Amino acid sequence: MDRDEKGQFLDGHPKLGGRRRGSRNKLGEAFIADLYEDWKNHGTDVIVKVRDERPAAYLKVVASLLPKQLEIKEDMFGDLTDEQLAFLIAYTQNALGLPRIDEEGAASPSH
Repeated sequence: MDRDEKGQFLDGHPKLGGRRRGSRNKLGEAFIADLYEDWKNHGTDVIVKVRDERPAAYLKVVASLLPKQLEIKEDMFGDLTDEQLAFLIAYTQNALGLPRIDEEGAASPSH
């Protein structure tokens, strides 16, 4: 194989065959388009079938979609101040329509 002064391969020899420039990309694009079209038509049915008939394969696909590293934080509210926690609790109770509980444990109506 011939190389230039930078060590890069020289252009191929089109008269000897070889693939045309861009043909690999076109093939990949066509394959993805066809696969997507098939997915739109059959994707949900295939998921159900694989889950029922080949649960190990189903689980393998699910696992492959997860990030390689998961950060598990044991105390997800550890960085909040007491005031921020109190606000978050009150906000959540109000959003859910739950009665607020005061420091003595008595319920008061939410706003």
